[in-house]
Amino acid sequence: MTYASRDTLNTVFGRANIDKWADLDNDGDEDKIEARILAVLDQADEEVNDRLRRGPYTVPFTSPSAKIVRVATLFAGVFLYEARGVQDFDQETHKAVHRLAYQKTEAETTCRKILSGQFVLSVIPAVVTYPRVVADDDPAT
Repeated sequence: MTYASRDTLNTVFGRANIDKWADLDNDGDEDKIEARILAVLDQADEEVNDRLRRGPYTVPFTSPSAKIVRVATLFAGVFLYEARGVQDFDQETHKAVHRLAYQKTEAETTCRKILSGQFVLSVIPAVVTYPRVVADDDPAT
């Protein structure tokens, strides 16, 4: 089970966009499109897990919160879009513009806020593994 799904991608970015971005060969082959989407969903999970690995939660998430689903969905959409290459340009500067830069920034910022404790997820935190101070009469030692 991946955090994001085809349905969440379609809801956030629109099915037509997802199909277009996943059709790297521009041949409309549904099997290749679906395979590409599934691969990117796995890639998005890895991105989330890698960014949160040393954080307060155990990854991978067995029951991801809505915030984790959103972050994975945003990463997956951005990965699909970026695979097609830069297609947008600023009309004034003629420089390449990333059309999904806001979504990418939102996903990255959310991960940083989870790591820093600014966002507290509705999942059980990881067991603390750092050293702790114990008293000589601590029954746990």
